[in-house]
Amino acid sequence: MIQALLKGQTDSYTFDSKPVNGIYLGKRNKDYLPVSLKKIRHNNAPYLEAFNEFSQIDHPSIAKTLELIEHAGETFVIREYHHGTSLKTILDTRALYHKISERFFIELTIELLKATDILHKRNILHLDLKPANIIIKHNQDEDPTQWHPESILLIDFEQSLRYPVAKGLRNRFTLIYSPPEQLLNRLYLLKPASDISTIGILLYEMITGSAPYCDCNPELILNLQLTYPIKKRPTMRDEFFSIIQKASYKASFPKPPRMLDSSTIDKILTEGVNSRYQTCYEMIDDLKDYLVLTKDESQAWWHKWLKRLGF
Repeated sequence: MIQALLKGQTDSYTFDSKPVNGIYLGKRNKDYLPVSLKKIRHNNAPYLEAFNEFSQIDHPSIAKTLELIEHAGETFVIREYHHGTSLKTILDTRALYHKISERFFIELTIELLKATDILHKRNILHLDLKPANIIIKHNQDEDPTQWHPESILLIDFEQSLRYPVAKGLRNRFTLIYSPPEQLLNRLYLLKPASDISTIGILLYEMITGSAPYCDCNPELILNLQLTYPIKKRPTMRDEFFSIIQKASYKASFPKPPRMLDSSTIDKILTEGVNSRYQTCYEMIDDLKDYLVLTKDESQAWWHKWLKRLGF
């Protein structure tokens, strides 16, 4: 199917016939560079504007976009492919998760913030930062204790947009991770602080081993995500939790948003956005200070067991 799709478009690539999680893996024929091909779900002007920007970025922590292919009214994107392990796999595999230190996760977050800042400097918001879209590059069969946090790779830019975003545009959101302004489709309020809010939630999940909002009912998760602040775990230091709070801050709604007028909703959301870190490097500075503060500390055995039990 994929070879037929590419026939007449380009003969530069060869792909496997079966996809893995919706992604076709292959190689570039001239140099055997590993590549991936994925169908994108929308092909609107704002996305294409963002695509033109991030396709020009050449950075080891951002998956290199090679080209778009149009076929039968659909759009496919080809990117470089790197072997590694996703943050989702790490979080879902407890034996793997417990091999990785808290310090590693914080250093990984710093690298994620640096990569995201490169996008922000080009007025691009990722808007889909989640564990599945964060890869740690490493050699096959390499033990996690040998992994390096700077070997991070940020992938999947299908929800990315240039900001400021015009009113009226709608985009998808991700349960657990998207900030309130994205959940309520107030995309014209999006700023770098919107991606930073998501990174704060990711860091919380990395350190605790579970997401801050968990339930079997998606509607309840959405409500928690929209209106309730993140709760501090007993094993968290105050200095660390204050970083999480600032990154993911959201102002409280006095009543459900559906019962409020549009201007009131915008005012509340704007307060939340403006109360967070405004740049990635503001959060990086605080995380580096925290690493210095805890440099010579080692966790007591009881602290590690409480963490394993989810406290």
